[in-house]
Amino acid sequence: MKNKIKGFHIDMNIARFRYDYLKKWLFMLSNLGYNTILWEIENNINWETCPECVAEDAFSKNEFKVLLDYCESLGLESIPVLQILGHCEYVLKHKQYEYLAEIPGRLDQYCPLHPHLSDFLNKWIDEYLTVFTYSKRFHIGADEAWSLGKCPKCKKYVEKNSLSELYINHINSVSTFLLKKDIQPVIWADMVLHHPEALDTLNKDIMLFDFMYDTFRGSGQIWVWDRKCDFGSSGLKTKDQLDDWAIKQFGKYLLPNGSSELETFYTTAYLSDKGFEVVTCPSSCSYPDNIFAPRTMLHMKNTFDSFYKGQTENLYGSVLTSWTMHLLPWEMQSASIEIPDFLATNPYSSFQDYSIFYSENHFGITDNSFFRACELLSNGCLFTHHPNLGFDKKGFRISDNHIENIRNNLKKNGQIQSELENCAARIREYEEALEIFKQLDKTICKGSKEIKYWILASENLILRAQFSISFLSGNLQLCSFDKELKILKQLTRDVYADKLKLNCVDDFMHWTYYPFEKHLSQLLSLETTSK
Repeated sequence: MKNKIKGFHIDMNIARFRYDYLKKWLFMLSNLGYNTILWEIENNINWETCPECVAEDAFSKNEFKVLLDYCESLGLESIPVLQILGHCEYVLKHKQYEYLAEIPGRLDQYCPLHPHLSDFLNKWIDEYLTVFTYSKRFHIGADEAWSLGKCPKCKKYVEKNSLSELYINHINSVSTFLLKKDIQPVIWADMVLHHPEALDTLNKDIMLFDFMYDTFRGSGQIWVWDRKCDFGSSGLKTKDQLDDWAIKQFGKYLLPNGSSELETFYTTAYLSDKGFEVVTCPSSCSYPDNIFAPRTMLHMKNTFDSFYKGQTENLYGSVLTSWTMHLLPWEMQSASIEIPDFLATNPYSSFQDYSIFYSENHFGITDNSFFRACELLSNGCLFTHHPNLGFDKKGFRISDNHIENIRNNLKKNGQIQSELENCAARIREYEEALEIFKQLDKTICKGSKEIKYWILASENLILRAQFSISFLSGNLQLCSFDKELKILKQLTRDVYADKLKLNCVDDFMHWTYYPFEKHLSQLLSLETTSK
């Protein structure tokens, strides 16, 4: 087997990173032992195939080629990602391409049977390859195709054949186009795990990236991909919660060698035994992280176990994903990002060994206070997650009455009191975390800049929870909130100014602060008028 993949995922579906920030981190990732970068570019290169979707501040092809040349000089393999089925909002939101959608009005997925889709995708793949000239692998996405089989043409096909055949035929078709160019196709593994009966017909030259973010060894839970293949139908299950389908389908892999403990990474062995090259994929940032702080301990444990698993025989390595719907600075994900390097030099060490190492290496401390504070920020409340803030991958502007609509929905569903209680509990946790971080900032001998990121995250979360309580109880102290919001917005903007392109900073500030600014300005205007 060739050298195993040690990869990091650079996701630009929301983030449009600055050239110098990318270059700095490419150098750091190389020094940390990574050998692969998974580039999810979307609209951030000046594409000719789909010019309407290109961001105003996108890289020119030549600019991006310079970055790829730099990767090559560092020994980093570059794998491009082009979504060929789902997650196509950045294309389908433009009227010129609505005709390619599976369902009119839904912007997430192409129709795999549309007669023009194949030519469109093949042309774009060819254009990608004029930029990614070094690439020997090409990731075609193919995950979370929730609308699959819903249009009249696809529905008729499914009735005659099967949903899995509809999916597999599309993947095989695009994969064949790449294989003829001597390029290995890569897909996410979730859809074939939803429909494992189709695996025998999937081209075995395709590499599978098996992502699993929400569990780790010893948790007593595994992630089961439900055969219904609907959004939210999959989830964590204990041994007692496994249904007959899962037991029949994955049987010996769930409890291997007579073990009484569920095997966290059962799907990797299952897919490998089916004849595929399989890569494990943990995450340092994923849903439902809040927008200011990741679920650090969960991501660390998940990454530690996943990379350890990826180094075992018959697997092809690991890729650490980092999803920017939450847009957390990579500096706040470093506790997960640095795990592969630690494991390379300490292959028999425990997770506890790593957490001690990280605290000593970054801050010169020997206790777990940093991680205890991080854990206190891991839970969210109202207005700390992107769905409640009203933005998603489509990247549209947030409506002026979004916050009021949220309150009306909570009231309609009888959830006001439970959310008030949740916000109160979160305030206590966030304030405790803030005190720990402030104390660390006074006593540590190094790592102060990193701690300041966490202090700002704590302050943002505290204000969100306080605002939520005042907002839901109808007791807003307008001037106080307005002033604090402006201060935190400027401080947060300063954090992102050297990481993201200016237009992207503006977008993120809009998504995370505009709903509050608009609501407060409306109330202040009413207050002034009433006087």
